[in-house]
Amino acid sequence: MVNKREGTLLTSTFILLILFVISLFKIVQLEYSQTMNNLSNGELVENNNEEDFDQYSDDVAVPAIATVDETAFFNWNTARLTYITLNLTDKAFDAHQYIYDEAEQVIGDIEIFFDDSLNHSIPVFIHSGESYLVGHRFANYNFNIQEGSLSNEAIVINVDDFVLTERADLRLIFAHEMTHAFIHHSFGFDSIDADWFHEGVAEFVSRYMVDYSDISAEHYMGLTGSIQDNLIYLFENLEMYDVFIEPEKITLFRDTEQYEDYFLYESIFYFLYDQFGEQKLLEFIEQYSKLKSNHKLLSNQVFKNVYHFSEEELVEQWKNYYDLID
Repeated sequence: MVNKREGTLLTSTFILLILFVISLFKIVQLEYSQTMNNLSNGELVENNNEEDFDQYSDDVAVPAIATVDETAFFNWNTARLTYITLNLTDKAFDAHQYIYDEAEQVIGDIEIFFDDSLNHSIPVFIHSGESYLVGHRFANYNFNIQEGSLSNEAIVINVDDFVLTERADLRLIFAHEMTHAFIHHSFGFDSIDADWFHEGVAEFVSRYMVDYSDISAEHYMGLTGSIQDNLIYLFENLEMYDVFIEPEKITLFRDTEQYEDYFLYESIFYFLYDQFGEQKLLEFIEQYSKLKSNHKLLSNQVFKNVYHFSEEELVEQWKNYYDLID
């Protein structure tokens, strides 16, 4: 039996213990929130880990952060390059450390195409599904605009969501997301919301405007021969990817969105590039990205301004180019 005085003492001790735990939790929560903000802003936090990282980390890394289940910890292998801050988890680093050497060449090739540079540095997070970023599937270029202010801009790539073969070389994925960033940095963060346009440009630039000369052609395209022949072959075999295209149902390029297939979007931009040239394509990308609406009349005017054809006429030319109609 516990007497009254002992009971009071135990109760007070228990209350103090609860208050201590609550205070500790708030401190940890605050530190975690600050770390997340630093990562979002691309800032590097001094690493207290005595273990040496290799030459690419520049001896700087983000401190250990809890995984999504908060039962394990890991380090980001971090390097600050000219326009990006690369952050790879250990697992991603072991498989894809070549990206530290190749990233700036990829960005340089995209700069040449757009004849422009990024406005500021972007943090890039590459992981294998083990981080708190696991909710980001595949790869994404993300940002928020609130009251005219840009925040939370980052590229997140989950390599576990891709087939890790030469054809799915991380540089292709990285170049795709970097192209999204270039479009917004060059032409505005309020660019038109149109999947066929944004994903088509990103696929086209990442596949054809970046030098992958060290990747063999059969792994790069999956086929050999001319690019047009390759694309025609893929059109003829879309059912392998559960895409059953009905050309008569495509009268505007945005009609391709019903198939949700990046290859279709890419094919549009290769057609425009091959038939009308790179300079015209750049003019089109700039003018179309600045549209605020997918409205048919507004969209059509851009096609006429750049190519002197209506969108409907260009769609029919696109179908003929890929032998989609008799």
